[in-house]
Amino acid sequence: LSVFKNEKFNNITFPGLKQNLVVQIFPAGDGEYLLATEFGLFSYMNHKITEVPTSLGSMSVNSIAVDKDNSIWLVAESRLYHFIKKPNADSYVQQNHFASDSSAFYLPFHTVYSPSSGGLWISLDNEAGVYRYKDDNLEYYGEHNGFPFAAAITIFEDKTGCTWFGTSGNGLLKFNGKAFVSFINNSGFKEPDIFSIALDSSGRVWASSFNKGVFYMDSTGFNKFEPSVNIPLEQVRSIVV
Repeated sequence: LSVFKNEKFNNITFPGLKQNLVVQIFPAGDGEYLLATEFGLFSYMNHKITEVPTSLGSMSVNSIAVDKDNSIWLVAESRLYHFIKKPNADSYVQQNHFASDSSAFYLPFHTVYSPSSGGLWISLDNEAGVYRYKDDNLEYYGEHNGFPFAAAITIFEDKTGCTWFGTSGNGLLKFNGKAFVSFINNSGFKEPDIFSIALDSSGRVWASSFNKGVFYMDSTGFNKFEPSVNIPLEQVRSIVV
């Protein structure tokens, strides 16, 4: 785990993270960041990393979302899990999400995201399309309604309410509530595999690619992020601005 501040990267170590892949960094509020790793869920706060106690133990966590009720949604080993925090405690209780007799219970999930409008966006593991889950209903978006044949690796909502999708194979997509817009063909941004998306205070969209580093989009288009020191790895899995 690296923190970039004052044009410098600082590595943060913790016994449980030494040989651990950090897949996602999620800002949980009040200075806390949740870390999805291949060996469980961790928390970074006040320059310390601790393991978050859940029933998942050391299962590989691929994606994190926190909804309006401050409950946590996780995708772990292709299944969707829902946790609420115990009152006056640091541990979490697992909740029922989809009934075991529903088709959704057996879907191989990859990424979960909670937009400001409520509900969830959920992508499938190594399969095309995404689901919108709201009010106990699942709506599928695929080639039939504009989502290209690609797996969504990361999902993010900007300040205007548009939803951005970083895909494996089809680059960056933007959904305005009615249609999907692809940036891989009409913007000069040719990176097909996007790992992470973030938005800064200036409204710039940031995206990390599979092996070409980090890019940001402003009024001039997409530009490669080139700080005065090199990014430790060209393959950046997660960005938080």
